[in-house]
Amino acid sequence: MSFYSPLFKNYLLIVLSIVLLYASYPIQAKMTAVDKNSVAQQNRQSLNNKKLRLKPAPTASTSSRNHVIELRGKNTPSSQTVYSFIKKPTSPAALQYLPTIVAASKQWQIDPALILAVIHTESAFNPNAVSHADAIGLMQVMENGGALEVSQQLYFGRRIEREALFEPEFNIDIGTAYLHILETEYLHGIHSEKSRTLLAIAAYNCGLSNLMRYLSYTQSIQNFTKEMNSLNDEEVYFRLTQTLPIEETRLYVAKVMKLYQHYKKHLTNTL
Repeated sequence: MSFYSPLFKNYLLIVLSIVLLYASYPIQAKMTAVDKNSVAQQNRQSLNNKKLRLKPAPTASTSSRNHVIELRGKNTPSSQTVYSFIKKPTSPAALQYLPTIVAASKQWQIDPALILAVIHTESAFNPNAVSHADAIGLMQVMENGGALEVSQQLYFGRRIEREALFEPEFNIDIGTAYLHILETEYLHGIHSEKSRTLLAIAAYNCGLSNLMRYLSYTQSIQNFTKEMNSLNDEEVYFRLTQTLPIEETRLYVAKVMKLYQHYKKHLTNTL
C-alpha cells in the first residue's frame, strides 16, 4: 500500500483520531473531578477574597474535630440562661445587616430568615456582644468552636483570629457556614428538612456531641440519624423543646423557631 494512496491516508486519519480521543480522556476526567469540587473551592475563595486576618494552626485529628463540636455548648445540662420571648420580635437593626445576611444565605444555602432568627436570639443584633463563654459577635461564634470547625473544613485548618469575629460581615459568614456544615456534613442523613433544621439549631447552641448524648444517648452519628428518622417533625420538636435535659437549648430552639417563623413572614415581600 503506497504512503500516498487515498486508502493509506484514510487509514492514517482513523488511527490519529483514535489516538487523540484516548489522549483527551484523562483531561476530561480531570475536569469532571474539578467540577465536583467547584462549590467547595468557591466557598474557600469567598473567604480568601475577604482578606481575613488568619494565623496558622495545626491540622486537627478526627478525635479533636469531634471535640470541636462540643465546644459550642456545655458538657452537662444547665439552666443558667433563660431566653425571654419577645411579643413583637421586630428589630430595625435587622435591616442594617440584611444585605450581608442575604449574601451569606446564597453562599451557604441557609434560609435568611433562619440567620436573622439566630442573630436575634444570640446577640439581639449587637456586633460587640461577648458571652461568659467568650462567644463573639452577632452570631456568637466561638474562636475554638464554630470558627475552628469552619476553618478546618473550609480553610485548610488555618485558625481565625478572635478580633476578626467582631466584624459583622465575617461573623455572619462564619456563623452561617457553621450552620451549613451542621446540616450538610453531620445531619445530611436526616430525611426531613424541617427536622434537620431543628437539630442544626439545637446543635448550634449546645454542640452536636452534647445533643446526641442527651437526646439519643449515643455518640454514633449513624445511630442518632436512624433514631431521628424514626420520628416525625412534631416529635423531634417535642423532644428538643420539652424532654431534652438541657434547659438552655430547649428554650433556645423554641425561641429561634418562633423568630424564624416571624422573619419568614416579614421577609416575603422584602427579598
